[in-house]
Amino acid sequence: MPFRETAEWTESFPGVWHQILVDRELGAGAVTMGRVRIEPGSGIPPHSHAVEDAMVVLSGKAEFHVDGEVTELVPGSAMLVPANAVHWGTCIGEEPLELVFTWPSVDVERFAAK
Repeated sequence: MPFRETAEWTESFPGVWHQILVDRELGAGAVTMGRVRIEPGSGIPPHSHAVEDAMVVLSGKAEFHVDGEVTELVPGSAMLVPANAVHWGTCIGEEPLELVFTWPSVDVERFAAK
């Protein structure tokens, strides 16, 4: 059974780190799963993916934007971002935001919003 004991944290943007937990390298054929940590006041810039982006918040709070709609995410919040929807978020709490994301593909690209 494939498993990954640990995964390296990579800085995506200033104050934003991610881990890829499940991917093609691990043997996945149709899913990518990872974790994101965003420091207070930092955020992920507007972008989209050609696939859905499912996420659940583990800790912290965020203001999250999806195609012009804004919502506050708190621990336990789950969100499904539609494919091709422009989305971004900022950690608005006093503690880092941590979330788990899943994409229904192993070849997912991030497209910067124009």
